[in-house]
Amino acid sequence: MIRIGWKDLGLKTRRSLLLGGALVAAASVAYLLIDPIDGPVEAAAATVASPPTIVASSVPHRTSHVLEPSPKIAAPPSAAPTSQPASLRSRIETLLARNDPESLLKAHTLVARCNVMRDLETANVEVPGSAEYKQTYQRQLDECKAMPFAFQRDFMTWLNAALAARVPGSSVALLEAGPNGDISALTQRPDDPLVLEWKRTTFDLLMRDAKAGNADALRALSSAYGHGLYAPIDPKLDAALEMALTASYEKRGSRALKYQKEYADRKLAALNPTDQAWAKDFAAGFKH
Repeated sequence: MIRIGWKDLGLKTRRSLLLGGALVAAASVAYLLIDPIDGPVEAAAATVASPPTIVASSVPHRTSHVLEPSPKIAAPPSAAPTSQPASLRSRIETLLARNDPESLLKAHTLVARCNVMRDLETANVEVPGSAEYKQTYQRQLDECKAMPFAFQRDFMTWLNAALAARVPGSSVALLEAGPNGDISALTQRPDDPLVLEWKRTTFDLLMRDAKAGNADALRALSSAYGHGLYAPIDPKLDAALEMALTASYEKRGSRALKYQKEYADRKLAALNPTDQAWAKDFAAGFKH
């Protein structure tokens, strides 16, 4: 049995690690589904982290960059909610009825998280928490399994609408979803022309959003180029992205600024002088 700690579960999904040939998801799972539509689901598009570490000897450890504290993500509940929340299906239907790009991204996020919960179950990953919490989690997993087929069929269409409208967080959601919503294609068909085209499109969109000042896209790109997640490791570009993220933290007065700056400085110091100059110049081109 694989155990995932709350430190990892409290972060947005990074469905990217392999274990025994099965794709394992480390997720922000059920308790984000419990809350009202305009609760943490709304925050989902704005709260992203680097790849989490799954505690298992056969999974490579990846060192994460400094994460910015987020008051929007709370600890998991110690007891079941006192009132019955709206069903997953009704929440998604409400979002779809609004028919605006922001709501469509939220609906996509809910379906994507259901996919993660199914991956966790398939990989036999134990979700920690109280007995009451596990009951709630199981109820939500059952709701995920009972979702109409149309939701699974259309959830990437909803994301495409959000991408066209440049909704913050949509490019990161595209990265996490994988080619046409199939993250396993990245490992099973890495040389497929469609997969390669997806990578080019996704990274172009991420860089567009990062240069426009989206910190989530910056973090996603740094994870990609720093840890080889979906892309070849590129220390020079990784250092530049970490410097840009440091500037973003500084402008917002983030409590994580000190540690982020130390982390970025270490990345920069590992480069030769020529690459350091390139990284500094590239980092200067990002808005904050």
